[in-house]
Amino acid sequence: MIFEDNSKSVEKELAILLGRVSHHIHPKIVKLIQSKNKEFLYVFKSYCHHKLNYLDFFYEGSDCLFPGVRRPINKEKDVKWKNIINQSDGTIFNDNTYPRHIWAFLTTQKAYSSKTWIESGLNAFELAHVFGHKMDEQELEKKVFKYFDNDFNPYALFTSASNIVLIPKGLTKPTDKMESIKLCFYKRHIELYGQNFKGIKGFKEELLPNWYSQIEWLDPILPINWEENIQKLINYRNNHLRNKYKKFSGINPSIRLQSASTSEIKNNVGLKVGDFVKYKMEELINNDLLSDKEIINLQRKDYSREKLHIQYPLLRKVLPNDLNKIDRYWVKKYIIKGKKYLICSEWYENPNNNDKTHFLNWYRKIVKTIPFNEIQ
Repeated sequence: MIFEDNSKSVEKELAILLGRVSHHIHPKIVKLIQSKNKEFLYVFKSYCHHKLNYLDFFYEGSDCLFPGVRRPINKEKDVKWKNIINQSDGTIFNDNTYPRHIWAFLTTQKAYSSKTWIESGLNAFELAHVFGHKMDEQELEKKVFKYFDNDFNPYALFTSASNIVLIPKGLTKPTDKMESIKLCFYKRHIELYGQNFKGIKGFKEELLPNWYSQIEWLDPILPINWEENIQKLINYRNNHLRNKYKKFSGINPSIRLQSASTSEIKNNVGLKVGDFVKYKMEELINNDLLSDKEIINLQRKDYSREKLHIQYPLLRKVLPNDLNKIDRYWVKKYIIKGKKYLICSEWYENPNNNDKTHFLNWYRKIVKTIPFNEIQ
């Protein structure tokens, strides 16, 4: 051949270069998203498309940001394929809009738009997926992992926070086309997050290039106020997906959530009252279902006594001089409307005064009376 392919001779240099310029999501952010997904699962399945296999998106360790969303394969594309619901399996077709949201929220505290992407400087970068998110794009995974499940759809990896790397424009192609480079990114992913994906396991370390240790990877950045920004992203995704699937179902999401909650309550009748309250409060908080007025009311002792029959305010705002443990409140801090709160831990069950019943009566009124336009 007259023109030789000398790419093999520069793979090491390319990998070292990419290690110096590629941004990965910080592991603490990934862990927070994983915990939010555990809470979000049953709410999501209460309104998603009836044909959607939501377990493709929710599994142990899943950090999928937008369950139900995936890239279509070529034969599924028609003139108007973007952002429609595929009626055959209930998924939402998308280009690369959804994966950009996490970088947008961490940078601008807003959802992705072409305007904010440019103004923030993020337009100097492209996104690269480490692991394939389509079944016909996993040939290398089949070769380099000891176990590969041919029946599992890898759709969750499309908006998996840990699977989306930010790389300067013009430098992403090697991560798509060069096996040795892809292997390096596989290994880096596992170093940062473990094997937090489903369908493949057992990375064959012996296939890794012997120069891998020479790559000096960028340390992941943990932006200021990252927890608040991720909570904004979570609130956005929860409301966005509910609204998206609502257009298909035509059912008021507050009614569906109430119905699902009733079923969930039946399945958790054995929970102690304290665990039950935490579970349901996290549902309301994570789905942004507490109004500003209700948040104010729940910080009042008289209101909490009247509505919930407890002796202390249900919510207590976290103050700058607070100790690690505040009496009669759980240690965990919850971000609601951008501010941190503690939840009252004083809940009891006895024949004369069952706190679970009073809490449940209040909870049902909250869910039932949510105005439809507030949860879109």
